[in-house]
Amino acid sequence: MSDSEESDEIHWKDCMFEHMLLTGVFFGSNICAILKREAALPAALFIPLIKECVCVSSNAFSGNKGYGAHVLYTYSALQLLYLAQKKLDDICERQNVINWLESRIQPDGSCTGDEFNLADTRFTYCVLASLHLLGQPIRRQQNISNYIARCQNDDGGFGMSPGSESHGGQTFCCIASLSLCDALELVDLERLHEWLLERQDSSGGFNGRPGKTCDACYAWWIGASLCIIGKRPSIKKHATISYLLEHQRANGGFSPTTSSAADLFHTHFIVAALALLEYPDMQPIDPVTCLPLREPSNPSS
Repeated sequence: MSDSEESDEIHWKDCMFEHMLLTGVFFGSNICAILKREAALPAALFIPLIKECVCVSSNAFSGNKGYGAHVLYTYSALQLLYLAQKKLDDICERQNVINWLESRIQPDGSCTGDEFNLADTRFTYCVLASLHLLGQPIRRQQNISNYIARCQNDDGGFGMSPGSESHGGQTFCCIASLSLCDALELVDLERLHEWLLERQDSSGGFNGRPGKTCDACYAWWIGASLCIIGKRPSIKKHATISYLLEHQRANGGFSPTTSSAADLFHTHFIVAALALLEYPDMQPIDPVTCLPLREPSNPSS
């Protein structure tokens, strides 16, 4: 490869991830917090970046300077403020952020991610978890809960919208959202429990859908879902821990499979899953927000 080709390749990769920088730095900072190594990558270090990601038109947050506001990056900003024990009002106008988040909630109970109005249960989770971190009551709570309940399929799992295929990540988002709405009773928890248990195979790993190979990050999505519905003992704890530790690479990070390279996304959710399973010398973790359990300096004031 020539120097110019190598330079183009690096530039292309930078562009692929540039728009999600805020979530990436949250992953890194949260990993260190869970490992009780906050000083290695303190969330407070990223306060200037958080300020740069405020979108003037909405006061919500983008993933990097110059991009549009999105519920995912707004949630990442609030998670970072939780870790840094900083107040949202030190960054921007709190009520404007709340107003923008509430504007994402549609009359039918679905939630959209940004101005393009694509509805997805992942966005529902980001909106509700953001409002939760802000200590803000959820508007249209009944509509939201009923909409999520319609996303449960006959197999017990949940999809991105009513009638969509069941998926481990979407199921977590739906169950965490219902938990935030105090509405878990609206869905068939027995069928859900069975579907979640079917995701773990004899290796100790989990897949996201029937017929798919295991991916180590699903230990978080499925494991956290089981914890939220009060079924933590159903997880094959020791087998899962052994499976996850096999996915740590020589550079310290974790990979989705034993034959692939480590990346930040999988490292974050595998470390979170280990904390969920009470692996030694890790901070206890909230299965709903994926944040270390400690008294926060709530960004609501």
